[in-house]
Amino acid sequence: MAIAGANRHDSKLTRETIESILITLPQPTERDKQHLCLDAGYVGDEVDAIVAEFGYTMHRRSRGEEAKELKKSVRIEN
Repeated sequence: MAIAGANRHDSKLTRETIESILITLPQPTERDKQHLCLDAGYVGDEVDAIVAEFGYTMHRRSRGEEAKELKKSVRIEN
């Protein structure tokens, strides 16, 4: 967990957030990648570089993608 003021952008806390992970994660390999899912607040070259530095394969949803998917699943169920 990384704590900062409400006016600090999520992307500026990327390094602190990753470094605060308490569990020991396996070292990523080409075959067994270590995945990291982020929301659209984590954008930019700086975030991409930090995520790569820690060896993660990043998955980032664009703004509105989750809402679109949710609407689609609600339509299917009705």
